[in-house]
Amino acid sequence: MNGYFTDQKSVLEIVQTTGRLNQLLIARAALPITIEGTTAYESATGRFDAVALLQNPNKDWYVSFDYQFDTSNGFTPLMKGFLLPSEEKPVGAFNIIGAFGSSEPSFKLSNIKWRRISKHDISNVSSWLSARNQFSASQVKVTSAYDIGLAEGRLSFELINKNYYDYREPDFLIALWNGSTLTRVYKIHLSHFLAQETRNVEVAIPSNVPGSASIKVYPQIDFFDSAVYLK
Repeated sequence: MNGYFTDQKSVLEIVQTTGRLNQLLIARAALPITIEGTTAYESATGRFDAVALLQNPNKDWYVSFDYQFDTSNGFTPLMKGFLLPSEEKPVGAFNIIGAFGSSEPSFKLSNIKWRRISKHDISNVSSWLSARNQFSASQVKVTSAYDIGLAEGRLSFELINKNYYDYREPDFLIALWNGSTLTRVYKIHLSHFLAQETRNVEVAIPSNVPGSASIKVYPQIDFFDSAVYLK
């Protein structure tokens, strides 16, 4: 009987150990990407943009992926994207040829690859990223088409690199919000954006965008990639 109880105790210990290991693995596993919403809109005659707002809910996981939109015109080309730890940003397919459909597109993710940021390499990921992601927009001005006598309005602002880092060829997505509604996303590219530098930016916007619209700047910069920095 002693052998029986010893065997049963061993089995119980194995089950308990396995349960703790499973809980540990679950605690350390990455949570899935959150898709907060999708939208599409006509960007020009015979062309449209499709946009999804994504969030990485993990504070120490980096993720890369492929994505595409399923629209009334079929699938958009497969594109590559990434999310930094805890990052929220839009991704999009821009200037797609085809008629814009009124229904929201569905969004497809594939080839998702997670990479945990080791604390041996970066002890505090949030602080490390915050020190490199210091961009702001000031002097924001939304001008209606009526005011300037054109078919389109204008959005102008100053984009400031508040970092102590110089960036080689950074891209930014400029999201135009009407209250809580994402109305447009514009992609801009800058060459050699230096530390503490200010750039003037101006883009054409639809004639119906109200002057009360606000913007948010989303850097498209993989701060973990040394190639993004000017040496």
